[in-house]
Formats: sequence, C-alpha cells, structure tokens
Amino acid sequence: MQITPASESDTTQQSTPQSTQPSMQQSASAQVADCQVLVFRVGNDCFGFNVLELDCVCRPLAVSPVLRSAAFFDGMLRLKGVLTPVINLGSLFYAHSHQYNSDTRFVAVKQDTLRLCFVVDQVVGFTTVDESTQQAPPKMIGNEYIACVYHQGSQLILMLDKNKLIDPAEIQQIAQSNRPSLFESSSNQAPSQEPSVQGDNE
Repeated sequence: MQITPASESDTTQQSTPQSTQPSMQQSASAQVADCQVLVFRVGNDCFGFNVLELDCVCRPLAVSPVLRSAAFFDGMLRLKGVLTPVINLGSLFYAHSHQYNSDTRFVAVKQDTLRLCFVVDQVVGFTTVDESTQQAPPKMIGNEYIACVYHQGSQLILMLDKNKLIDPAEIQQIAQSNRPSLFESSSNQAPSQEPSVQGDNE
C-alpha cells in the first residue's frame, strides 16, 4: 500500500497532496474508479476518511472538558473560531481513553454546517484506493460506524461514516449548554495557534 505522508506544506483548506491530484489527461473512468483517503490508526486498526470530508489535521490543542458528558467526549475547543466537539475514537470504539502523545492528532471533518474533531492515535498519510475493492463492513462490534472497507494488499482500511459517529442534535445541545468562560479558561492551558495539516514525518 503506497501512502503519501501529510506534510507541513499542506494547508488547512487543502488536505489532499497536490502530487496525487488527478491530472486533466486521466480518463473520466479512472477518476471515478479511485478515491483519495486519509489513513489513520486507532488501536491496532486502520481507519479512513475521504479527503473531500476533511477540514484539517493538526496536533492536539487545548480542550475544555464538559461535565456529565459521555466518556468518549473529550470536550469542546474553538477551532478556527467555531465551537467544535472533540471525540476520542479510542474511547468510542474500544472503551479505553487514548493518552495523548507525540503521535496523537486531531482530525477535523465537515458534517453539514458543523465541524467534528476526532482524536486519533496516529495519522499514517494519504493513499488512493480502488473503488472496486470496496466491501461491506464486517460483522463486528462498532460496525455501525463503518461505511465500507477497502482492501489494499493485506491491509484493511475501515472507512468511517461521520454522520453516524455522533448525533448532530447532541452536538447542538452541548454547544448551547456551555458558557464563554469555559473557553476563556482553556486559553491559559495552551498557546493559541492555527491548525495545519501535519503527518508523521515531522
């Protein structure tokens, strides 16, 4: 499986490496047959999001915890000035909280008019998958979150369905229940910084 690491030169608006963009000379059928995926690890498994769903990838930022929330909900942060829920996929999938380290990344995706931020163990990079290898999700715990599976050699990439990971109504309820002071206090925990697309080759 050939994977292109996400580099520092990528911007928050352009999560797809330019070198892997389809050229004008490629046939329409070839463009339909392939799609680009951001691959990341949670536990021992590889997951992915279509690059068209991505907003940005960044190192962990200061997160404000929310009382009486689910165990997989790490809290809220202001990402590009927008209140954004932070969901720990390790807690959601495997019922154990991932401890942040140098490999931890935040992967933000777009969900209609909202933005979701997911905590992942490691970002592997970008890869192009063949749509003909797509299969239905395996029968396993948590397969309701999986849209489909791609095979690349011996590697399985579990493609996540962002619309099933968390209920948008729950996000709105959490955002409305918070006070501005919650986010003012978080600004003292970490310096303000703009997120940027980054990978493991930093």
